[in-house]
Amino acid sequence: MLCRATSARTLHSITRDAAFLGLTLNDYVAGFGSYFDSDPESGEWWQGRLIYELTLGSAGWWVDVEHPESMAAIRNGAGRLLRQAGVDRLTRATLSGESRIATTIVATWIKAQTLEDGSSPLGIRYASKVGHGYSWAYWPRANKSQDTMSSDGGTEIHGTNRDLLAAAHRFGLRTA
Repeated sequence: MLCRATSARTLHSITRDAAFLGLTLNDYVAGFGSYFDSDPESGEWWQGRLIYELTLGSAGWWVDVEHPESMAAIRNGAGRLLRQAGVDRLTRATLSGESRIATTIVATWIKAQTLEDGSSPLGIRYASKVGHGYSWAYWPRANKSQDTMSSDGGTEIHGTNRDLLAAAHRFGLRTA
């Protein structure tokens, strides 16, 4: 089920992710559907996928997890759980690292917080670990009627798509 390009490091990482979620590796990977069906070296990795436009229906706050005040709050609030997971020191590298256990602990702790204005955070913002801009993670609300994020039905990505070609060039990926 895993493509031949899957490294031992990736396999170990997703095995830990599956265990954390209480799933077998096969069930976890099956949840990704065709994502692992194509070899990323073949240039076909993007075909059959859609790009979605997201709309956030209300204002709110995003937590910049790399801000010193955020890191101090995380250290004070989730430090014990991080230490139990083997993270003795919270750094920016921890926040963008490969340890899904550490990043999940941080995200879960932040999601449960109430902000100074009494609202819940919409999600988190952090610098891209590949050095291009920021990444944003949104948390859908448990009560779907309170969820203000919506998306269109997705549109096909064409091989001439300017953004696809730029991203593929930047990261050395083939598109054909």
